[in-house]
Amino acid sequence: GLGLFGGLMFYSTLQVTQLVPHELIVHLPAHGAFVFADDIRFPGSNQIAVTPENDVVAVGDQGARFPCHPPTSHGDGLLMWLEEYSHRLDAGVYAVAPADLGSDTIDMLWRFPLPAAEAAAEHPACASAEVTQGLRVSASPVLVLQNSSDTALFFTYQLRMRLLPSSPHERAQLSLRHWDITHHRGGQTEVVEGPGVVGEHPVLVRGDSGPPFHYASCTRAGRAGGTMGGWLSFVPGTLAAARGEEFRAAVPTMALALPEWIF
Repeated sequence: GLGLFGGLMFYSTLQVTQLVPHELIVHLPAHGAFVFADDIRFPGSNQIAVTPENDVVAVGDQGARFPCHPPTSHGDGLLMWLEEYSHRLDAGVYAVAPADLGSDTIDMLWRFPLPAAEAAAEHPACASAEVTQGLRVSASPVLVLQNSSDTALFFTYQLRMRLLPSSPHERAQLSLRHWDITHHRGGQTEVVEGPGVVGEHPVLVRGDSGPPFHYASCTRAGRAGGTMGGWLSFVPGTLAAARGEEFRAAVPTMALALPEWIF
């Protein structure tokens, strides 16, 4: 179920990273490292390994190697990595929530960081958030190892939306989305617009005490990285019965770059 290092789900893709049984520990000669965690349902797709120097590295199924923590010359990379993960768990950066598998539902530790307002404590890893007319939108990108390579990075991201009690609107319905995706190499900006998100036009209700509306999608960036931000257009009331002028809720700009920490 949960997986020691949590999981991700976007569209029909589910990834759950767990410690591998000792008999399945794999040596990666090309990287001089031993795998101690992986998606054990699809071995080799999300390998977390430790080197003889005690550094932690991640290797996806395309063979690309990524450092999992900031550089250190003290031989304490694995300890640093475990401590950072422990701090994130203590701060409630990650939520435990059901994952719908169609024929089954499991509880999963989601590796999409929560915004500080939903976490147990402030932490630098918390998702960034913007509030527009009392509507809070948070965004959290996560690197997906099995789809990343030496030349390209693949990210899944989660957006969470809530209409706060302070909003002047009793309810608001999502109309359309707008993304500005900038690629650092070449400096091009790609503009993407469309109705709703993942085929939905959610209605947010002011002060709703239930879970915020959230969805996950994905995007790519060159190895040099990039950024992704934009806005979501909402109609006060509903699309069928508007009660005010449509407004744009800002979406925080996400860094599409190799993260400092990988779990």
